[in-house]
Amino acid sequence: MNEDDVVDRERLGPPLGTIEFWDCRVAFRRQAGTNDVWHVLTGPLGTFATRLIEDEALRQVQMRRTERDASRDRSSRRRTRGWPQVRIDTDFVIALQPRGTWLEMAFLFADGAGFGGSFSGLPTMRKPRLSERVALWLSGARGNPVQVFHHEDIGRRG
Repeated sequence: MNEDDVVDRERLGPPLGTIEFWDCRVAFRRQAGTNDVWHVLTGPLGTFATRLIEDEALRQVQMRRTERDASRDRSSRRRTRGWPQVRIDTDFVIALQPRGTWLEMAFLFADGAGFGGSFSGLPTMRKPRLSERVALWLSGARGNPVQVFHHEDIGRRG
């Protein structure tokens, strides 16, 4: 299945931003009708799309921003400094950091203050370096997050 098929199936709009890591491309899109933010990952192991945040949840977070404890904002700005970023709308930015076969995403306000995030598999053929494998192991990530999408025995019972 290619990216166009996934975009049609999920009824996703035009790309809001695109970033490439190694042999993969990450495109962010809004879903028609719901306006939810999705990301479409395309690489040599396949293409898949996942909803990142519902539009209603994003609006609630943005409305309650003044009630937040701003003391943690400095640490989120420091952590994501230097990460590639994609601006989704005026007050919503996604910062991305590839980690081996994983893609870490941090949800930020326009000023860099964080309010959430996500991890996703990265459909890459690139082998992680030893330091990446150790860091992933220490963080609790195990296995290949994309392997389930291309394993030949999916759906078979032993």
